[in-house]
Amino acid sequence: MKITKDGALASKGPNGLYYCGRKAVLCNCCTRCEPNGHNCKDCRLLDEEEAAAKEAYLKKTVALKDFVGSILNKEVSIDIILAIAGVGNFFVHKVGMDDTEEIPKIEKGLHINVNESGVIVGFKITE
Repeated sequence: MKITKDGALASKGPNGLYYCGRKAVLCNCCTRCEPNGHNCKDCRLLDEEEAAAKEAYLKKTVALKDFVGSILNKEVSIDIILAIAGVGNFFVHKVGMDDTEEIPKIEKGLHINVNESGVIVGFKITE
């Protein structure tokens, strides 16, 4: 659920679009912002904002995968990776650890695997 710019509570309908249920003259076929009709301007704005955020996230994820892939098997400071990658969540794991115990499924972010020398030997981005 999200709140529209006018303060109405909007939730996603079965089609993935936001609807607030408020009465509104939207077109000739519906009088409410609801899934059996159309969504209002404020709810369409929520849809557009969410689509833009997803697109930006996907672009960042692709760039991050390319970047980390380019430094595999090289000695690079973790601080430099953090600064360049700009990720919110960052986890470092020593190679050989049991992934099921060390990387909880709910931990979203960039997971870097390092060997005993501190060289990055693998990575995973969890969403």
